[in-house]
Amino acid sequence: MTNRTAQLLLACVLLGGAGCEGDPLTGPPEMRLGRDECFECGMLISEERCSSAAIIERDGHREAALFDDIGCELSAERQADGITVVERWVHDHDSKTWVRADQARFLYTDKVRTPMNSGIIAFADEARARNRAGELGVEIYDLETLFSAHARDMEALYGKPDP
Repeated sequence: MTNRTAQLLLACVLLGGAGCEGDPLTGPPEMRLGRDECFECGMLISEERCSSAAIIERDGHREAALFDDIGCELSAERQADGITVVERWVHDHDSKTWVRADQARFLYTDKVRTPMNSGIIAFADEARARNRAGELGVEIYDLETLFSAHARDMEALYGKPDP
């Protein structure tokens, strides 16, 4: 094989591989505090306790959408057009570890301060969520009931989103 043939073969292999996609994006993304911006409001994400993320798909490509406040994620999803949410992740308010949003328990109250004042915090452990809810005198939500309560409150404040 000549040097020229080897170069052409290598170029074909490299170009052919460039069109192939690797494993699809999955799992909680890396969040760089003070550097990453909220997908919804554009603010820098400065604390983990109330932040969240989603793996979204648009135009056939997956990407991580990061949020400084769980309320920002809920608002973004209500208004999303042409975006499919593949996975949702939230930070446990106490441990700051990622937990799948569909497995978390949430408190939604004006008695807790969050970056964008949604008052939504998440817990990986239901017993800890119940304990904090008891301290604050509020109820616990799962993801589905949280979506409904947040949508109701946003519509009361701002009206229904444009279709």
